[in-house]
Amino acid sequence: MRLYYFIFFLFTLFSSSASHNLSIKDSCDIITLTDGRAAVVRVIEIGITEIKYKSCDDPSGPLRIVLKENVYSIYYKNGRKEIFNADSAPRSPSNHNRSGQTQYEGFAITAMVLGILGFGPLPIIFGAIGLGKINANPQRWAGRGMANAGIILGIIWTAIIILYIIF
Repeated sequence: MRLYYFIFFLFTLFSSSASHNLSIKDSCDIITLTDGRAAVVRVIEIGITEIKYKSCDDPSGPLRIVLKENVYSIYYKNGRKEIFNADSAPRSPSNHNRSGQTQYEGFAITAMVLGILGFGPLPIIFGAIGLGKINANPQRWAGRGMANAGIILGIIWTAIIILYIIF
């Protein structure tokens, strides 16, 4: 019975941290550059020739500046979209769909779901694949927290299965 309480505690701990990570992304803006790259940021100031912002991943980090001529559009957290250079549309696809929402990596989602359902080592494998894809192209994919949660839950479930077999 103690094992079930321990598992419930771990699930509650990981699910609350995962929802916190999603709410941070939901409170950010998305800048799409004319070269097709996109960044999840918090816009601080829009000047005559430049845009000042901070990264959502590091809100206490440095203030960053991009020239307006290099920015195609900004999706604001309230859903509004502002286009700066309509004549120079992005040359390559960004990591966001047309509504401005981040695309989550499929292996990361699968890892978290399998980890919650207790599929032993499978979430570790899917989480590692998902993290590899996210690290290879962080502008295109989100879901690092889900992949990490899947890996951690997979390790916990694998340890529980091994302990159950041994004892």
